[in-house]
Amino acid sequence: MNRMHWAVVGGTALGLVAGLFMGWRFLIKPLEVKRQEKLADKAQLEDKLKETKQRAAQYEKFQAEAENVRRDLEFYSRRLDDPLSKEQLYAEVASLVKSLNLKNPGYGIEDKPDPKMAKQEVTLTYSGDLDQTGQLLNACVSQPNIVMPLSLELVRNEDANGIFRESLGAKFVFAVLSGVNKVTR
Repeated sequence: MNRMHWAVVGGTALGLVAGLFMGWRFLIKPLEVKRQEKLADKAQLEDKLKETKQRAAQYEKFQAEAENVRRDLEFYSRRLDDPLSKEQLYAEVASLVKSLNLKNPGYGIEDKPDPKMAKQEVTLTYSGDLDQTGQLLNACVSQPNIVMPLSLELVRNEDANGIFRESLGAKFVFAVLSGVNKVTR
């Protein structure tokens, strides 16, 4: 083996090392940089997808809540259609009193102006017991119009000798919300 042989072997080895370095530097390294960029883009897109899925789930939740609010609004709108006339309200209160067998009933109706809704206050006085009072409150809640209790005063009934009787005197004031002001609709 002579010098020439070692020069060829050394040149070949040096060429091979230089070729590998140049290949890595100009081919593999740019591809690795692009790969890293693509992986970063993929991670960013996965985060965006996760966020979008969360928003979609919230949208469905908000859509369901909006539907519930719409149904509630429709329910109350049906109960607040047109104001009742005094005759209709007297008839409803009389029917309520009769169905509960309240003794010594007396009632009065007064319109209360309100910028948002028509409100009629009913003052009902009667003699009865606590069970009948509970039934009256329950019946008021189940009326077709919204009935809002305002006050209830219970007075112990005594006879002339001061002996307590089993019935109570009651003054029940409630408001009947029966119509939305047409301007606010």
